[in-house]
Amino acid sequence: NGAQFAGIANANADSAIGFQAAGITNVNNGSFYGTQLAGIANVNNGSEVGFQAAGIANVNNGPSRGTEIAGIVNFTKEEHNGVQMAGILNKAKRVRGSQIGLINIADTVTGVTLGLINIVKNGYNKLEVYGSEALYGNVAFRFGSQKFHTIVVAGVQPNSNSEEIRFGYGGG
Repeated sequence: NGAQFAGIANANADSAIGFQAAGITNVNNGSFYGTQLAGIANVNNGSEVGFQAAGIANVNNGPSRGTEIAGIVNFTKEEHNGVQMAGILNKAKRVRGSQIGLINIADTVTGVTLGLINIVKNGYNKLEVYGSEALYGNVAFRFGSQKFHTIVVAGVQPNSNSEEIRFGYGGG
C-alpha cells in the first residue's frame, strides 16, 4: 500500500494499492488498485481498478475498471469497464464503456467503439447487397457496436465504354 517509483521496474508478487511509476514496467501478480504509469508496459495478472498509462502496452489478465491509455495496445483478458484508448489496438472480452483506437476488438460492447476497424463478435454485423441509380451493384459491410458501426462499401456501374468501380468508408 502506498507509492512505488523505479527507474526500470516495479514488481509485486501479490496485490498492490496506490501509485506506481516506472521507466520501463510495472508488474503485479495479483490485483492492482490505483494509478500506474510506465514507459513501456503495465502488467497485472489479477484485476485492475484505476488509471493506467503506458508508452507501449497495458495488459490485464483479469477484469479491469477505469481508464487505459497506451501508445500501441490495451489488452484485457476479461471485462473492461471504462475507456480503452490506444494508438493501434484495444482488445477486451466484454466492454462496458468505450474503445478508441485504430482497431478495436471485443465479444460484446455496451458503449461505443470508435476506430478505423471495429470488430464486435456479438455486435452490429450486417452484409448488404443493393442497387441504386448511381451504381447498379453494391456490396456493403457494417461492423461494430450497436451505438456506432463502421461501413465499408464497394459498387460497380457498367458503362458502354468502361466499368466504373467506387469504394466508400464511413460510420453509422
